[in-house]
Amino acid sequence: CATMPYVLQLDENLEFEWEYTLPTGLFVFSRWFGMTEDDSGNLLLAGQRWFGNFFLGYNPDDIRFEGNITKLSPTGDSIWSRDIVHPDYDKIVDLAFLGIELIENNDIVLSGQLDDGTFASPTFGQFGWILRTDSIGCLEPGCQLTVSTQSIIDEEEALFTLFPNPAATSLQIEFT
Repeated sequence: CATMPYVLQLDENLEFEWEYTLPTGLFVFSRWFGMTEDDSGNLLLAGQRWFGNFFLGYNPDDIRFEGNITKLSPTGDSIWSRDIVHPDYDKIVDLAFLGIELIENNDIVLSGQLDDGTFASPTFGQFGWILRTDSIGCLEPGCQLTVSTQSIIDEEEALFTLFPNPAATSLQIEFT
């Protein structure tokens, strides 16, 4: 079954104030393991997302694991979310961020685990993972900027076009 990680904010009388659920989809599963708060009251959450069809049996080649960092405002609004993969992704069968801390400049330090699936002694394929990002969850400066919209296919060969590109709230598809 799909997991739906969420955060609840309760007041001092334990009355509900707000809830945030990490968006999931068909065969997209998520978990959060760590949380911290910055000086402005924003929440930073660390966890894991994985993509794949577990219902047809476990095949590591059909499943993708990513570490997840999510930042929420004090009122539960999503500020940003980042999914991060290990450089040796093709050799990793599981990864997760388990802890999260803020250091100088509100940079983020994440701790977690990787599993390469070898189950070899003495580590059984499990390794620790420590990662540092900037204050907006980027490994490299500028990751939050809009990506290029350069065409990857000759327009004469395209079966459809999408517009506007980039899109923020709605997207139209025109078949050619």
